[in-house]
Amino acid sequence: MQFDQQDRRNPLEHDILVARRHPTSKQYFRIKGVREIGHGGLPTERAQYTTVAEQLPSDGGFRSIVGFACAETQRQQGEQASAPRGPALATLPLHPDPTASASCTCYLLNPENVTYETSWTTEEWSDQELQPTDNPIDTADHFEVLIATPAGKVYLISKEDGAEPSSRLVPLAKEAELWSALRGGTVAGSVRLVSMHDSPRVVPVVNAQSLMPSRLPAPSVSAHEKAEKDHAL
Repeated sequence: MQFDQQDRRNPLEHDILVARRHPTSKQYFRIKGVREIGHGGLPTERAQYTTVAEQLPSDGGFRSIVGFACAETQRQQGEQASAPRGPALATLPLHPDPTASASCTCYLLNPENVTYETSWTTEEWSDQELQPTDNPIDTADHFEVLIATPAGKVYLISKEDGAEPSSRLVPLAKEAELWSALRGGTVAGSVRLVSMHDSPRVVPVVNAQSLMPSRLPAPSVSAHEKAEKDHAL
């Protein structure tokens, strides 16, 4: 769905992109959002999602989208490729930036960057014991997470067992991957952090402002409807 300065897309009517990474390749699928037609033949504020199509490397924006959505593959980096990382959920930018995925305005999902089984979802409701799972569940009280704030700053929140959480300001000038992830529209995901530890490591990142509900724009009114309304007054 292309950016239109005269008709900014409502959050309820964007395309949805689903990306995935193979050990040696990348691919993504587009779920097309088509605006519904309402009363008077005017488009409504919502869209219908009816078609799913795999995008080809020759399609516009393919390289920039998969480059943003998926980290390097083993074919690119060999057996020592870094841990999978990138956005789990992103809102590709609304501004007409030629580097912003061919100026598409879409929701981007990468299921590979999400852990489905956690200590919150595998515990029984009654006796609080962990259910059987094929994946090891870490229940220790330690973690690290990057929080991006509306002020354009990012803080690394660290928590060790038996200690209170601490926060440090991240120097964005030294963290090109983090800056690009947030600039690209990442809501939640993970990035490789290079300046805050003795060696690079992959850390979850959350854009707090992206998770604050926004007001939907008012429905557009045609010139004809406006004239009829003014005439009635």
